Amino acid sequence: MSNHRPAFSLICVDWGTTNLRAFALDEHGNIAEKRESESGIQNVQQGDFKSILNGLIQDWQTNNSESTLVLMSGMIGSRQGWLEAPYATCPVSPQDLIDGLVSVPDENSTWITPGICVPAETGRPDVMRGEETQVFGALRFLQRDDAVLCLPGTHSKWVAVDQGAITRFSTAMTGEVFHVMREHSILATLMTDNGEHDARAFGEGLKQSAEPGGLLNHLFTVRSKGLFNSLPGNALSSYLSGILIGHEIRELASLTHTESKEIILLGSSILSKRYAQALTLMGLSFVALDNDIATTQGLFSMAQQAGLIK
Repeated sequence: MSNHRPAFSLICVDWGTTNLRAFALDEHGNIAEKRESESGIQNVQQGDFKSILNGLIQDWQTNNSESTLVLMSGMIGSRQGWLEAPYATCPVSPQDLIDGLVSVPDENSTWITPGICVPAETGRPDVMRGEETQVFGALRFLQRDDAVLCLPGTHSKWVAVDQGAITRFSTAMTGEVFHVMREHSILATLMTDNGEHDARAFGEGLKQSAEPGGLLNHLFTVRSKGLFNSLPGNALSSYLSGILIGHEIRELASLTHTESKEIILLGSSILSKRYAQALTLMGLSFVALDNDIATTQGLFSMAQQAGLIK
């Protein structure tokens, strides 16, 4: 049996703060292979990004007679990354991202995409790196020019797209606040779950988020419900998650005017399931899309439009 592997047209890299994902694409933009690593930029010693990347994808490149194009998005283009790719300012079209591509010095056919920002003068400054690629990839895949997208994560993003351009977006620190409350606050002392999701408790947290009092008051109900055994300790984590996700959706969905639009949900399978439950219980229509598809479609389209691949 031959060990020869086909040449790839593009290697896509989604390099974030904590994780690194790489995709080898065929000539049609389909995912031929995928690899993952915990070598996010905060875990790279002494800025040795080149060695980390080569260790992950070098054999993909050596299958080709010519250097395979490598297109990277995410925090790899931040000041803490390999090379800073300046932010494009909203409104941002796919062409704006192409115009902001930065070539990595001394690396053949290796490029980094820019992030995007909402400037400070708007009164609500914001930034993102990596999600913009997923947004345009999702629009390409679903063949849409107007949309509202929710991208759950450590820092969740809500993005509005009008006539093919990202016009505004907002960030919620939902995942990070959950982790801090779950691991480092007084709320954690009563939580005994093993990571399993309790759908009923999650729904109760969603309902709590709609009550008067605000987020800070609602967070303390995690403790009071535990003290009075209104919820068992193994359900409190899911209840906390429901409160935080409920507040995020109620507050940020209105900022992006989702009332008349179907929300596109992009995220990991675990998080997407929770957000899908929340959106359903809150009566909001949505379509879920795998973020691997969104990422690779976005980078493949960008490489094509930039003339970097045929």
